[in-house]
Amino acid sequence: MRKYVRLGTKDSVKGGVKNRTIMIRELLRDYVLFLTNSGLRHGTETKNLRWKHISETVINGEQYLLIKLDMGETGRRTIVCRHSVRKYLDRIKDRFENLRGKSFNQLINVEDYVFRLRDGSVSKDLHGAFKIMLRNAELLDDVNGNRRSLYSLRHTYATFQILYSMVDLHTLAKNMGTSIAMLERHYSHLEVIHKAELLAGRAEGSKKTDKRETKIIVLDDEVSRGLIEGLNTSNKGQSDLLLT
Repeated sequence: MRKYVRLGTKDSVKGGVKNRTIMIRELLRDYVLFLTNSGLRHGTETKNLRWKHISETVINGEQYLLIKLDMGETGRRTIVCRHSVRKYLDRIKDRFENLRGKSFNQLINVEDYVFRLRDGSVSKDLHGAFKIMLRNAELLDDVNGNRRSLYSLRHTYATFQILYSMVDLHTLAKNMGTSIAMLERHYSHLEVIHKAELLAGRAEGSKKTDKRETKIIVLDDEVSRGLIEGLNTSNKGQSDLLLT
């Protein structure tokens, strides 16, 4: 993805339309990484995301990035992002002079949309640009022949959180704004995979390695912070879900 975003000779900044292509690719990189590490829905949850919806909080000495989505009649949903999301949002933020250098909590009253090109405009071409990038990388279709899209990244988020971060389905459902039944329908087979050691037993001559369990904590306004005491909520040291 870095190579796709990187400027080439034909992508001169003097190129007018080509300059816009550069800006779209630049934003696409951070947008893809944001979706894959936050689990938000492309379009319905991201198109109206503003800086005022993003904040930070400190719990047991650890800083967390939160997104509070206005869900209309159903109220608000609070999402705890992976730590890497801060880096992607910082890159977007630093493209704008009025946002550069400010903390997320200092932007709590800023109405600007988050996903804008560096000229301030909102692009409707991210989906098409993502399709072109996948086609160029020969990744447009998965092994079953299904067409990949930006919506696929929410599935990637859920899969990696279950497999590699060992997040339980109840917590994941709360953070993703979906039902446990929906996750069980699509991801219950992954629960078996990450319980492989328990199901298969210890292999002869194998050595046990330490495992670190990561949990995502959903901070609803009604939930006491005392519920999270004692849990290992830091995912520091883990890899991003996608290469940056």
